[in-house]
Amino acid sequence: YKITLIYCERSQKNFKIDLDRLKRILISSSGQCGRSTLMKIEIKKSLEEFLAENKDITVLDFCENKIGSTFISSILIGCEGGFTKDERILLKKFEKVGLDVPTILRSETATVSVASKILL
Repeated sequence: YKITLIYCERSQKNFKIDLDRLKRILISSSGQCGRSTLMKIEIKKSLEEFLAENKDITVLDFCENKIGSTFISSILIGCEGGFTKDERILLKKFEKVGLDVPTILRSETATVSVASKILL
């Protein structure tokens, strides 16, 4: 029901997010799939800000625990380049899952892959 965009340490901070464009995309995609309510979009200025408001998350990262049929209510997918050492320290207490793929995925591809695994 919600997508939160987070500025992490490796994020391209010079990139301006066009919320009007994202809303037009959401309206179009909702119409195509028959969804009656639009997803919410949030923007957080840092990982710390996001973690202060979200306690029940699972982190997508490189690990042996592969994503499966377990219930995931909220998943954090990092920016391209992965999490920094300091960010990994912040995420230490959260459950981590990985994808069983031989390659490193772009953020967009990882998001679609995770959604597919969770939904199917």
